[in-house]
Amino acid sequence: PVYNDKKGLQETLFSLNIKNRYHIIVVDDCSTTDTYDDVIEFFKQFHDIELTKTSSNGGPAVAKNTGVKLCKNKYITFIDAGDTVVNVDIITQIEKIMEENPHGEFLSCGHYEEGCDASLRYIPPEHNRWMGKVYRKTFFDKSKLAFNEEMSFCNDDIGMNMLARMIATEEKILHYDEPFVIWHNNENSVTRKGGYTKYFKESSMGTAKSAMYALTEGKKRFVHPRKMKELSCSVMCALYYNYLATLNYRPEYLDEVIEASKYFYQNGFLQFPVDMEMLVDIYNITTVNKLQNEDWEPSLLRLPQISFLDFLNLLDRK
Repeated sequence: PVYNDKKGLQETLFSLNIKNRYHIIVVDDCSTTDTYDDVIEFFKQFHDIELTKTSSNGGPAVAKNTGVKLCKNKYITFIDAGDTVVNVDIITQIEKIMEENPHGEFLSCGHYEEGCDASLRYIPPEHNRWMGKVYRKTFFDKSKLAFNEEMSFCNDDIGMNMLARMIATEEKILHYDEPFVIWHNNENSVTRKGGYTKYFKESSMGTAKSAMYALTEGKKRFVHPRKMKELSCSVMCALYYNYLATLNYRPEYLDEVIEASKYFYQNGFLQFPVDMEMLVDIYNITTVNKLQNEDWEPSLLRLPQISFLDFLNLLDRK
């Protein structure tokens, strides 16, 4: 997907291995300032590239769903214009893993995230537990997976990945610790412009509504209730940590986080009988991940906190 970002599209395409010829679908989401014909023409000497355009500006989810319909290949992955693959051999390595594990429906892997200061932070796959990266196209099609177009401008991919993880049995999810892509701090990015301001403001509701999308679609596909309950507990724990992060670092957005948390608490979390053992297990896993991967330990020791139970009681009273 690309929107008003010719330079970003060039950087993404330059990051690919020109020794291997890939099928690349570029979806222009009705850009108003940039055109891409010359970029596509240049890279056609290295890859098979299709350029298509959405009927109206709908955001990344609409663009990705448009691209999926054109994909005829064995595997499919999604990279936003402006993001790059970490090295020229990574796609070959991942394809080898998929070929050696024909039972695998999709692969989850690590990635680098570029901060506002342009530093890179490694995000391991187990921490980013709602993210897939490379899908077997037959699984994508038979599961009728699609990006949630109602949340097209923030966390558009989370709902689809949540649903994929509920549909696939655990042994069919492949894991690869190495990073695949670098998420760049691109000023043209919908969610990362302005130093992530939009992301901080809208990410919690994006997570909550994406989870509701996954739970609603999961019911239609007769996903086992326990898997949906596990997702519900996981999202509730994540929203709790979003609350703590916002309380400590961006308190001006606290109302948005509370609103999102209350929305999911009432519409998602309370759908299921509370399983305290499951909730405690998922909470402990979430806590360990936060401490290890987001440098939370100093903040947990010195900044304002409320307990997880008090957080749930807060949502119950609001």
